[in-house]
Amino acid sequence: MILTLYVKLCTIPDYPRVLREKDSSQSLVFSQVGAQKFIQCGFQSIFQYVQMINIPNMHYSLNLGVTSIDFDIQDIHFHDFSVSDVQVNFGDHNQTQATITGCSIQLVMQWGFKQQTYPYLNDKGTGVILIENASLSVQVGSTCDYANCPGHYKINLQKAQLNFEMLALQLRGGSSWIYQSLIDLIIQNIQEQLVDSISQVLLQQSVALMNEVMNSDGYNESYVHFPDLVKDERVTGPWDSGFGYFSINTAGYSYFKQNLSDEYVTPQMLTVPTKNKFNSEISFIIQEASFSNVFYLFHKYFDIYSTPDFTITSAPKLSLVNTGIVLDMNVSQFNVTTPLQLFGQFRAKKIFQFGVKQNMTQIYFEFQKFGVENQMVLNRFNAVQEFAAFQVFSPLMNLEEFSFVVDVAEKAVRIVGNNSECQRIV
Repeated sequence: MILTLYVKLCTIPDYPRVLREKDSSQSLVFSQVGAQKFIQCGFQSIFQYVQMINIPNMHYSLNLGVTSIDFDIQDIHFHDFSVSDVQVNFGDHNQTQATITGCSIQLVMQWGFKQQTYPYLNDKGTGVILIENASLSVQVGSTCDYANCPGHYKINLQKAQLNFEMLALQLRGGSSWIYQSLIDLIIQNIQEQLVDSISQVLLQQSVALMNEVMNSDGYNESYVHFPDLVKDERVTGPWDSGFGYFSINTAGYSYFKQNLSDEYVTPQMLTVPTKNKFNSEISFIIQEASFSNVFYLFHKYFDIYSTPDFTITSAPKLSLVNTGIVLDMNVSQFNVTTPLQLFGQFRAKKIFQFGVKQNMTQIYFEFQKFGVENQMVLNRFNAVQEFAAFQVFSPLMNLEEFSFVVDVAEKAVRIVGNNSECQRIV
């Protein structure tokens, strides 16, 4: 079975160019253990999406030997869904295999019964379909269609197999007790179609989870405190998998909504960071240029760093150093313009919003005095960091518990850690 789906509709803001793999300035990298925990955590939040899935009605014309009946199952939807374990293997050519085991599924439905021979009985009621200890194995790949659907994954579900130990059908209402003795015969006749239908539903839900967690609506997500700024998290190429790691590569740029053509980040500013450099479960890799991008926007469009006592005359430019960052700028005070450097260290702060993008994180800086800095400027930069900071979508994770590792050689900072709690996405 090969099922191809675009994750998200092919709509993005009118960005100045189509980004490709070399244009990524932000990556989310999972180890194999980290990916398994992340997916298992995601399945704890999947039930809301399962409930929205439309399962088609099922009609069966059954010849039971002594009589023939029409048996209909309608208005089918999930009542309960749980998963006990997830195993993930990363393959070559962006292929990923996942095995989900210990699934328990409960479907509720309406049933109808009509006998085709004398005495022409008919009845209806409610019922439950119980599936215990199910396992689902899928092989998933991704590509990017830069011509027709840039910035989005094209998901290829190439193989899928669903197995389960028990399927039970319980009828309620009407005179269902009369027909309970026929249940085994009915299950034998409908089991294959039920398996096919439920397989499709689970596949759709896997894609729905990718949609909401991996891609989200981060293609044009506004900054929390600055709705005129947009964080661009378009995917720039297929996901990248290799020995022991899985990477989602995104733009990581920021723009002023009313002037999207003002693109700060250029390909010359970017490097290709090593993906599996640490053994942590999760790594966010953010390149130096992405942070300078934000300082540039806050300075140019909001002049947020200046006060009545001094003026920042140039956009602050960030450089990574082994112990944090150095911020270079020009300051005008008392009719004199002088260069100034501030030294800062990385910090993370969770932000909660309504809807699926509830898990956002601000990456900001705590500036410290280490030389002859202007104390007023230092105080101002520390004050605005509470609301004027780099923003990243951080689903199902708490980056406040992670560590920052500066990689000067690769011009990137890695936010690394292990997930100690499951951050719900709604």
